[in-house]
This record gives sequence, C-alpha cells and structure tokens, in this order.
Amino acid sequence: MKPNAERIAAVVLLLVICAASYLLKVHLNETMDRFDPDEPTAFYWTESALQYHYAELVAKGKPIPDFDPMLQAPEGVYIKRNLAVFMEYLCGYAYRLLGLHESSYPFHRFTIRFIAAFSMVMVFGMFLLARSLGVSWMAAALAGGLWAFSLAAVSRSVGGFLREDVSLPFFIIALAAFFKATKSERALLWGIVSGIFFALSLASWHFSRFLLLTFSAGAVLGLAFLTDDQSERKALARTLEGLLIPVVLAALLVPVLFAKRFFVSPAVMAIAGAIVGFELLARRDTASKDRARTKRVSVAVVLCAAGLGLAGLLLERLLGGTEGYRHVWSLLLAKIRYMGIKPTEPDMLPYPARSLWIEAFNSPKISALMFHLFPLGLLSIWGFHLWLSRKGLSSRLVIFWGLMYALLFLMVQRLRVIFLPLWVVWAAGVEFSPKLKRYGAWALLFAFMAFQFHESLSLHSPTLYRKLVRAVFGSEKAPAVHNWQINDIQLARWARHETDRSDIFLSRFAAGPLILAYADRPIVLQPKFEVKGIKERVRRFEQAYYSDEETFYDLCRRWNVSYFVHDLMLALDASSDSPRWVSGTYLLPKKSVAFAFQFNPSGLKHFELVYQNSFYRVYRVLRPDETPSHRDFGPQPIFDIRFFNNQRLEGEVFNDWFTLKAIALMDQSAEMTSAAQTVLKVNPRRALKLTTQAYRTYPGTPGLLAVMCASYALSGMLGKALDVCEKAVKVNPYLPYAHFNLGFVLANMKRYGEARASAERALEINPGFKPALGLLKQIDELEK
Repeated sequence: MKPNAERIAAVVLLLVICAASYLLKVHLNETMDRFDPDEPTAFYWTESALQYHYAELVAKGKPIPDFDPMLQAPEGVYIKRNLAVFMEYLCGYAYRLLGLHESSYPFHRFTIRFIAAFSMVMVFGMFLLARSLGVSWMAAALAGGLWAFSLAAVSRSVGGFLREDVSLPFFIIALAAFFKATKSERALLWGIVSGIFFALSLASWHFSRFLLLTFSAGAVLGLAFLTDDQSERKALARTLEGLLIPVVLAALLVPVLFAKRFFVSPAVMAIAGAIVGFELLARRDTASKDRARTKRVSVAVVLCAAGLGLAGLLLERLLGGTEGYRHVWSLLLAKIRYMGIKPTEPDMLPYPARSLWIEAFNSPKISALMFHLFPLGLLSIWGFHLWLSRKGLSSRLVIFWGLMYALLFLMVQRLRVIFLPLWVVWAAGVEFSPKLKRYGAWALLFAFMAFQFHESLSLHSPTLYRKLVRAVFGSEKAPAVHNWQINDIQLARWARHETDRSDIFLSRFAAGPLILAYADRPIVLQPKFEVKGIKERVRRFEQAYYSDEETFYDLCRRWNVSYFVHDLMLALDASSDSPRWVSGTYLLPKKSVAFAFQFNPSGLKHFELVYQNSFYRVYRVLRPDETPSHRDFGPQPIFDIRFFNNQRLEGEVFNDWFTLKAIALMDQSAEMTSAAQTVLKVNPRRALKLTTQAYRTYPGTPGLLAVMCASYALSGMLGKALDVCEKAVKVNPYLPYAHFNLGFVLANMKRYGEARASAERALEINPGFKPALGLLKQIDELEK
C-alpha cells in the first residue's frame, strides 16, 4: 500500500473507530437496567452522583459554590479548594452552549454522551501516542480501537460519570506530545504543548498528581541513564523545561492544586532538579571525555532530582499539601509490605490503609486479569519483547512506564485504566516483528480488536469467553448482599417528599451522594477522601455504629443529624470489603446499635423507624424528650432475624453463616421476578406462576408485588389483582408503577375516581411518568 493510501485508510478507520466507540458507550449505558430516559434519579451512584450534582448546577446556570454547607454537614466543604471540578464545569457549560437547557433535554442523557465523546478523544490520543513512538498510521489507528473496545476501559466507564474519563485523554495526549518533543528540534515548544495537556489532566482528576509523579520518575531516569545520546538528552531536558511552565502555572492558578501546594510537590521538584542537574554539568563539563561526562551528568541529575524531590515532599507536608492523601501513601506502603495480598486480620493494617483497601482498590483476581487484559495480552507480551529490542529513549521509556503501571495495577485493580494504554502500545509493537509482514500484523491487530468489540458489545450478558474464564478461574466478584436501583430511587423520592431541605442525613459514605444529588439534602459523609476531615469522620462513624445506642446517638447529636440511613451492607456484609472489616468488627454484637437497626427497631430509645424498603431503613433521630412510635412497613424477611435460620434477638453475636443462604434466596426471587416481567405482556399466566414462586422464595424482592399485580390484572383476575396492588402500594409507596398498576386495575373495575387518584399520585412521585399520563387520558375517554 502506498504511503498516502495507507494514511487515508488509517484516518478513515480511525474515524470509524471513534464513531463506534461513541455509539457503543451510549448503547451500553442506555441498555442498562437502571437507565430511564426521562428519570435521572439514582442513575449514578457514590462519587459519580456527587460529580453529577455539581455538573448539574452548572447546567442549570447556577455556580458551583465556593463553600457548600450541604456537603460534609454541618461544617461544610470549600469545594474548589478540595475537589477538582474542571470536568463538572466543562460538562455543564457544554450542555448550555449547545442550548440543551432550553429544550429540556435530560441532563443525565447528556452526561452519557459527554463521557462517550471523551472516549473518542481518548481514541485519538492513543493514535497520537502510538504515532509518536514510531508505529505506522494503520497500527496506530488499530491501537486506538484496541483501547476503545477493551473490557477494562468499557466496563469502568459505563454507568459512571468519572473524572478519569476526562483526565486520561489529556494525560495520553500529553505523553504523545512529550515523545514528539524528545525527537523534535522544537523540543521546548512541544514540551509546552505536553505541559498544557498535563495541566488539563491535573485540573480534572486529583489522582493525576500521582500520574505526574510516575512520569517524573521516568523522566529523571531517562535523563540520567536511559540514553547515552547527548542530542536525545538535550532534547529531553528542553522538553521538561517547556513542560514545567504550564504545569507550574496550573499549580498556582487552579484552586485545588494551589490548596494542595502542588507547586512544591515531589513530582514538580524532581523534574526541576533533574533539569538543574543536567544544565549544571552538561553544558559546562565539555572538556571531559564523553563517557566520563555522561557519568557525571547522570550523577548530577539523580542527586539534584532526589534532593529537590525530597525537599518538595517536606515542603508540601509542612504546608499541609499532603494531608488529603495520607490514605493513598498508607495503602501503597501496606501493599508493598504485604506484596499486594490483603491480610485476613484488619488490625494488621493502619486505619488509613484498610479504609482504602476495599473493592476497586483490591489486587485483581486472576479472573479479572483474564477479562481485562487477555487475550490481548498475548499480543502485548509479544510486542513487549519487540520493544525491548528497539533502540532509543522513547522505546525504553515505554518499557519503563509500562512495567511501573503494570506493577501498580497488580496492587490496585482500579488502575487498570492507567496501565491499559501502555499495554495496548506494547501490542501495537507486533508490527516491528521481522517474521511478520505489516499486513499480517495489521490483520492480527484487527482480529483482536474485533474480538474485544464483540465482548464489550455483550457487556450486559455473559459471552462464551467470560463463561469459560469463570468456569476455570472463578467469578471476579464475591457473593454479596445486593442492592437494586429501585431501592435507591424510592429512598431519594421519600427524602425529597417527606423531609425538610435543612434536614441532615447520615449514611454510609458511599450512599451519601445519592441523597445530596437526587433529594437535595445535606449529608454528613461523602466518598471524596481527599477532603480534609472526612477520613476521621468515617472512622468515628464506624466505631460508634458498631458500639451501643448511646454512643451512636451522641455522635448523631454532635453532627446535628436529623435522619440516619441504615442499609444491609452495614450490618450483614462480613467480607473483607465491608465496613465491618474496616472497623475491625469481626462479628456483629447483638448489643450493638447496628444489630438493633437491622433486626430490632422496637428496642431503640432514640431512633424511630420512618421508612423502609428492601435495602434501606431510615430512622429519625429523636430529641431527648421524645419517645419512638412503631409502624408496620410490610413483609421484608431480610430485616427479620428468624429468616437467618431462626436465630433469636438474645445472645452475644449474630451468626453470619446463614447470610449467604439468604442472599441466594433473594437472587433466586429476583431472577424469577425479572423473567416474569419479560413475559408479562405475551404470557401473563406464565408471569403469574413465576411471581408466585418468587414470592414464596423471598417476598421482599423490589417490584415483585407490582409485577404480580399486573400478572393478575392481565389474566383477568381483577379482585386478586386489587388486593396485591394495594399491598404493593403499602410496601412501595414511592414506586410509580405500583400506583399505576393500582389505577389500571381500578379503571378496569370502572372505579374511575379512585383510578384517577392513583395515576395522579404516580405523577406526583415522578412527573412525566408516561404510563400514568396514558392512563389519565384513557380514563378521560372512558368517562365521556
């Protein structure tokens, strides 16, 4: 293929990959069970919900407050000093710039497209990175596709509104400009370009400061040891000089970077030290022989970089810049100490480390490695060998950074999205093989890209490959107490309708943003551990929660808490990712307030149960002169201790042995409910049989009664349908479908006034709920 023809074909392929990446992300988001095109409530969770909240403020034309008293209430948080909110501004302003705020286009749907658009930027960044390293146009385009369709990249971003999805494209483009600079006569200019994109990455995601730290390690080694070519060294030094200019300016101008004293961070100071060491000797020590001069320059670079880097660490700590990241360093040291294997006893870890060593910060299981890195890994390992044989500074840096990110990924599975770009670049290196013609290499890369596209397109349903991996290596996830989005939606709606805007909510830190973003209520705990004071708050909460009622009540009073949101994970999860493990509570004491919240609300003196669904219980914090009243919220076996092998309230500790059996019953009931919903319209009798079996297995499954009600109604058994619908409304008072189904049954029984009231109640809960609007229109026609 002629060079021009190859370039045209590569550009066309790149554009197709960009479009496919965008459409894939949108499709996977909008085919999730929890996606509703008209209802944003609870689509995002934890940190994504928090970021969505602030982006939505901008989209509505409101400013992100400098100080937000609703976050980490009652003290509040200085937002711009503690959080990197560049993504939120960018997304909100883009929404307004496109005029979507005038058309009432749902903002949550726009955020999906916003993140999908940045996946296209990442594809382009991968292309530029591969090209800057000497990969052909076609192989570089395919590298973009290998990243875009990998399970590691797709599974992390689908269903999330994450800052890394915006920050990483900037970081990759910065690397591409950096490699371009080291080979260019205009190294300073390209270094400035690289620095601009590094600055954008730093402003978008707090973790980018650690990416720059790993970058600085490679830059220092590159200047000191990875090349003997003086022209390469000079170009690298000039590149770093240019790169530092925008980075330091950003550190001084971006509020969160300035507040964290990033301008004296070890990364910035080490790069500056390397430049100083090089400039001191490289230009003056011209009388020495080349080898002697190279050795002296290397020593000077290392000593100056280490000296200024250490000084930066001390200065940053002295000025308070490292306070928000102690948990990160504590986790890293613990991972090194235990070689990435989590200790079985939480007391073996300091609290900052074990508070972070959970879920996405665990080391990856073998099954997760197979999902995220293979079979592409076969090409990457082959390509790694070929990169090793190539000469030049760029190839050595690709090897160094790739190995560093591989090590970090093996310690923290969330970092797969950082390691993946280098893993893909290694794979693109197969075209350097002397045994493989370029067309053969391209065909091989294309075949692997096509396989990854198939796996990602089937993300929501198991493929043969994933079934095989799970059969051989086991599941990548441990059995856990499940939460369904319907519970989150009903909780947010209840809080929005039944509480005052000034009421402060205390919950597990992961659940807090749900209440802030979708109910607009102040929260005590939130998941941004880089914010000052939050780690100590979480520790105090966990200690008090697994203690006695008086201790927990005192803490609630100290924080002016109006409502406490208890959830199943707090009490029943005994895994090494649970709050119980983090707090050091191996067994759940029956004398603890946690046990009472779960199983014995009538035994509480200072808390009154005011709302319940199949995952959450909300308690009002009483004044000292109040006494609690008790209400019946319908059948929820998960809150009944007898469901766990007929255990009793008396005794020392709760027996966790039967929790997995309870989870299995809940899962079986949920599967039958889902199957019933699928066949409801075409075979209501079959749906009725499935819902009856599901109810016998576990009657508390979210939405089960609503589906059973519809099954009876469509089967012509209106009397039984009415009984079930009334029960469904009692159990799920903030589920619009429950009220709609009741209205539908009443309308078919010609009780139009009551049917209208039910439809209107559904619309009060969810304005614009289309089935209820259709029912009202139908009632109007029937009443004529």
